[in-house]
Amino acid sequence: MSQPDWYRDPRAPAQPVQFDWEFRRVLEYYAKKKFQRVLEIGVDTGGTLYQWMKHSFVHRPVICAVDAVEWPGCSGAGTGGKVHDWQKWADTFDVEFYPVIGDSHDLNIVDEVRSHGPYNWIFIDGDHKYEGVKADFENYYPMLAVNGVMVFHDIVEHTSNPTVSVHRLWNELKERYPLRYVEFISSPDQSMCGIGILFGNPEAV
Repeated sequence: MSQPDWYRDPRAPAQPVQFDWEFRRVLEYYAKKKFQRVLEIGVDTGGTLYQWMKHSFVHRPVICAVDAVEWPGCSGAGTGGKVHDWQKWADTFDVEFYPVIGDSHDLNIVDEVRSHGPYNWIFIDGDHKYEGVKADFENYYPMLAVNGVMVFHDIVEHTSNPTVSVHRLWNELKERYPLRYVEFISSPDQSMCGIGILFGNPEAV
């Protein structure tokens, strides 16, 4: 079974692990809405972080990025050089940037992230286990501003890695909020990725 094409930005210093059609639709929505305050949970090499910075067409956007030294099942961006790179990107795009290094489930980290909110756009792509992504939803969804949105990556069942269980939470959220979501899935046959947007307020549509 062939997977959809990956998104590529030839000028970007890091590439997001995102399918092309899905991520372009999400970037179009993100750029159109001109979100002022952005939070990303799970940065890894910074591929999506760079795109949020690049497509933030507002004056001096605020972007907070949370990443652990090692996410379960992921390589993790860690500290040091990559955080330095992220800050250089922020300087290039005139972004007020707050990197937060630590476990997104740690209540001290949650409190630090809250201090930079509320957020108009929250992108969840950290711990992919069911319990982990559910904890991120419960901890950070209350930080949404009025008309804010929370975005989940990997909402399609990951058939080659059963520990990736974002789809379980996403299906629960769709049942709980049947009129407050949209999803971008490139193909009915794909076995990974997919992006879901949960609107925190009906006026966000």
